[in-house]
Amino acid sequence: MLYRPLQYFLYLIGIIIALQPSYIHPDEHFQSLEILTIRFFNIKGTIPWEFQSINPARSFVPLYLFYGPLFYFLKHAIDVHKNPLIILYSSRLYTYIIYIITLKFYLKNNNNTKKNRKLGFIIILSSYVTWTYQSHTFSNSTETIILLLVLSLYEKILSEHHTTTNNTRLSILLGCLISIGTFNRMTFGSFILLPSLKLFIQFYSKKANWKYLLYLITSFTIVSFLSIQIDSILYHDNYTLTVDPTKWIITPLNNIKYNLNESNLSLHGLHSRYTHLLINLPQIIGPLFLIFPYIIIKTWKSLSTLSIVSTLLILSSFKHQELRFLIPLTPLIITSVIISIKDLHIIRSTKVKKLIVIQWIIFNLIMGIIVGIFHQSGIIPIMMENSRANSTSREIWWKTYSPPTWLYMNPNLQVINDKNNYHVSELDKTHDYVFDMKGCDVEILYDTIETILQDQNDADTVIKVIIPKGVENEFLTLNGTIYIEETNVYSWRHLDLDHGITFGLSVFNVTRN
Repeated sequence: MLYRPLQYFLYLIGIIIALQPSYIHPDEHFQSLEILTIRFFNIKGTIPWEFQSINPARSFVPLYLFYGPLFYFLKHAIDVHKNPLIILYSSRLYTYIIYIITLKFYLKNNNNTKKNRKLGFIIILSSYVTWTYQSHTFSNSTETIILLLVLSLYEKILSEHHTTTNNTRLSILLGCLISIGTFNRMTFGSFILLPSLKLFIQFYSKKANWKYLLYLITSFTIVSFLSIQIDSILYHDNYTLTVDPTKWIITPLNNIKYNLNESNLSLHGLHSRYTHLLINLPQIIGPLFLIFPYIIIKTWKSLSTLSIVSTLLILSSFKHQELRFLIPLTPLIITSVIISIKDLHIIRSTKVKKLIVIQWIIFNLIMGIIVGIFHQSGIIPIMMENSRANSTSREIWWKTYSPPTWLYMNPNLQVINDKNNYHVSELDKTHDYVFDMKGCDVEILYDTIETILQDQNDADTVIKVIIPKGVENEFLTLNGTIYIEETNVYSWRHLDLDHGITFGLSVFNVTRN
């Protein structure tokens, strides 16, 4: 009786949180929306390292396949230049809806009872990961969707209830999806390694089924070849001047080479090898982590558990370990819980069941509020305020997440985010400039401000400096050397966890003293 009302209520929570201006991680913008908006709307913005290095590490193909239809519609049906938030929020709703549809397909093919499928769907819907990470435009969110589709097809093939025609179609489709998943993120192979081994042993290794394996390999090869060709054309014809025009661009290979070099990983942060298992995983599944070992032991033969194990083993071998790398495991872990929980004797107690439910609700509400509503949520509103005021001429962002500069929809924007170029001289007065100074020292910030003021040689030159409340006092020590005036542009809901637990993001005007 309560299933549908609860389902719709959880849909509503997911939609509400998807429409919040929270900002989880820079990659949700710079590996998707930044690149797509630059290409579809001919604006200028930030080109991330993955799309401009001598060995380009990100493929355009999954981006165009996944978001291309939406961006094509937005370009031809709506004037998004006046309100680029339409792009942001429609992309989030689009990602969220596709995930929900894929999730239903996955649960339907998971060889479980109707009651368990409903329970699993409700638990996954009530996870803050669904409300936040899965609605934000991460490549990891796309990876989750592709993974669920691939595992669903694995289950279909292993069910052995299909005709020759069906197995042919499923194998061809599998090859295409595995290729797209690999070009989306080079980590995709870690999610399907052990499940693929099971599928091979139980199905493809049989002599009568070798032809289906050939279909899979052929479709994988064709899609991969086409992806390489498309990437090579797009990189050679676009802004990446360092790419050798005689070479093919194989982005997964370049990504693997980059990540195998520990000095490269150190630029993004090095972690202990247990970080995924003991720190990131508990942050994803909360109280379910207490029964996680039992779940793995009890369901070790299932495709979902094999995927969980192979992912943790392989991704933990790399020293750069971020929480979002594991978000595709969320529906898999919850599915495994549903399969095994009936055999966990301690859970049979009504009091224990209620306690787990209460802990799950509290955990996801807290994480949903922090991650989905408040985290770095002042950046987007302040960018919109600056854009409406037409005041992005000289703008410095200090100790914040990188501003998603695509939101300015500015064809004359120049972004300077390399510390070696902060002291750029001779700024073109016909261009707007955004300096993304990340977490540099206050001395470097001051030198950059002085360089800009001297270069402009104009007493009326105003630089806007955007900083979190937690580092405001450090910035104000410069007052007197330069003139600092606080504006009325301020976001109280901006939660900054990088400099303590502080709320607030402020905009200051800086001029000559």
